Amino acid sequence: MKKVIIALYGDSESKNTFNKVVKENEFWTWNGNSKNYLSFVTRQNFGWDGKRTAQFYSFIDELKELLDKTFNFELEYTNKLIHKLEKDDKTTVLILHGCSNEVYSIIAKDNENVKRIYVSLAGEPKPEDINYDFYIENDGASYESRVLETMKKITS
Repeated sequence: MKKVIIALYGDSESKNTFNKVVKENEFWTWNGNSKNYLSFVTRQNFGWDGKRTAQFYSFIDELKELLDKTFNFELEYTNKLIHKLEKDDKTTVLILHGCSNEVYSIIAKDNENVKRIYVSLAGEPKPEDINYDFYIENDGASYESRVLETMKKITS
């Protein structure tokens, strides 16, 4: 089974189900989200109480923007996860949440094992502004089997 990096976009409920299905079906998986990492750092080191308020989200957005501008944070964070994935013998899937288009373009440029997947609730229109490798509609009944079909296709 080859290692893959998935930039996952779309509906939160469908992304959570996608993640659950992948983990429950013999794919050793890590998840990465640069904003969640900043939330962790903020809670551990700066006294954030864990309440996700509008003020908190605004702070994280501003902090990420400053770190990206100053240190290319999101790309550095993502590259560290990719390097860790490459060195780990057990893990086969890295799912990136909230990956910017810019970072996706850089990591996908010379790596055919980076895939962009969009998941949505049934009836939602497919986004036309970005080219996704896979689009999976969460219709309930067959969603999990289509997630598995997609995973088998990209890891074979």
